[in-house]
Amino acid sequence: MAMRERSSESARFEVLNAKYSAVVYNNDDASIHIDAVIDPLSPLGQKLAPLLRLLSKFVQPSMRIVLNPMSSLVDIPLKNYYRFVLPTMDDFSSSDFAINGPKAFFANMPLSKTLTMNLDVPEPWLVQPVIAIHDLDNIVLENLGDTRTLQAVYELESLVLTGLCSEKDHEAPRGLQLILGTKSTAHLVDTLVMANLGYFQMKASPGVWYLQLAPGRSSELYVLKEHEDGDEILPFRKQITIDDLRGKLVHLEVVKKKGREHDQLLSSSDDANNLDERKGNSKSWNTNLLKWASGLIGGSEHEKRKGESVERKDGRHGKTINIFSVASGHLYERFLKIMILSVLKNTHRPVKFWFIKNYLSPQFKNVIPHMAREYGFEYELITYKWPTWLHKQKEKQRIIWHIKSCSLMLFFHFLWKRLYLLMPIKLSGQIWESCMTWI
Repeated sequence: MAMRERSSESARFEVLNAKYSAVVYNNDDASIHIDAVIDPLSPLGQKLAPLLRLLSKFVQPSMRIVLNPMSSLVDIPLKNYYRFVLPTMDDFSSSDFAINGPKAFFANMPLSKTLTMNLDVPEPWLVQPVIAIHDLDNIVLENLGDTRTLQAVYELESLVLTGLCSEKDHEAPRGLQLILGTKSTAHLVDTLVMANLGYFQMKASPGVWYLQLAPGRSSELYVLKEHEDGDEILPFRKQITIDDLRGKLVHLEVVKKKGREHDQLLSSSDDANNLDERKGNSKSWNTNLLKWASGLIGGSEHEKRKGESVERKDGRHGKTINIFSVASGHLYERFLKIMILSVLKNTHRPVKFWFIKNYLSPQFKNVIPHMAREYGFEYELITYKWPTWLHKQKEKQRIIWHIKSCSLMLFFHFLWKRLYLLMPIKLSGQIWESCMTWI
C-alpha cells in the first residue's frame, strides 16, 4: 500500500500496461491507493485476493489490480480449491450478542471427483477435526445422497512451543529430556532434543509455563544457563510466557556440571545395562527413552508401560513389541484395525501401538480405547508438527508421510535395537524376531 502522493521510486507500477489485464477501482475520496500485481494461478494469489477484497470493503481505497500470470505453463499450477477465511465485522450480529464467526463456502464443486479437506493454518497451531461424519480424506460429493452439504468441525487443540537447545563449543545435546509445566505441576508435557540445530517442540496454551530439565540423567549432567543475566546458572527452570496465538520460540543453552564434562548423555545399551546392574538399578537410560517417546510434543505425565519382561493377567509375557503406525482416512483406519488384531493373534508378547494423532478421524480416536480394553493392548497418541526450517510439502498425504519419517528419526532412532514394526505390513509368523521392518 502507498499513499496517493508517491515519489518517483514508488511509482514503478505506472509502467505496467493496465488496459487489458487490470481491475481498477477509483475512489477520489480515498486516502490510500493500492497497486497490486498478482499471478492469479499461484498459491500466493489465492491468499492475496480475499485480503484485497476485505480491504476494498472496509477501507475503501482506490485500487488497481494487475493480473500477471506466467506466460508458459508446464503443469497445472493450482490443484486445489482454496478459501482464505478472515474475521470481519460481519461476524458480529447487529441485533443481539450472537457471534457468527468467519466461514468458508465452496460452491459448484465437482460431484464425481475424490477430494481431500485440509486446513492451511498458522505454523504454531495444532488443529484437528473433532466432529466429522464423512471421510475427510476421500470426499465424493455424489455419494452424500440427499445431504448436499458436507460439514466438519475443527478444534484448535493447542499451540506449538518450539526451541533451539545448544551447548557452547559442543554439538547440540541430542536426546536431552525437557519437561514443561506450571508452578504447581512441574511435568505436564515432555520432549527430547533433536541433533539438528538442537530443535525441540512441545504443546502449550497461552499462559505462564516453566521449562526445565527432566529428572534423571539430563539433570544429572546438565544445568540451564540464563542468557539475560550473563553467565548465571539456573539449576531448576526457565519461565516462558505465551501471551498470543503465534506460539513461542525459545533459545535454551545448557552447560555440563563440573566434573561431568566428559560424560556422555547417550550411551550404548550394553554399557548402560552394565552400569545399572552395578548400581542395582534395572532401568537403563535407553529403556527410559521409550517412555519419553510417548511425550512427543505433548504426552501427559501418567503411568506408561515400558519394554520390560513382565507377566500379565492376559497371559502375554516377554518384552513389549512397539509398533509405530500412521493412518489417514476411514479406509486406512479399517486396515489398521485388522492389522492390530493380526498382530495380537500372531504373538504372545505384550504389544504397544503408537499412532500419529494429527490426522486420525474422530471416529477412530473414539473407538481405539474400547479396542484396547477389549483385546488387551496398550497405545499412545502422539502429535508432531513439521519443523518450519525444513522444506514443507503442500499435499496432505505427502505431509503425513513426512511427519511419519520425522517422528521415527526423532525418537525411535534412539531405540533402534528394540523391536519395532512399521505398519502397514504383512504380519505372520514370529513377528517379534524382526528387529525393524521398513516399508
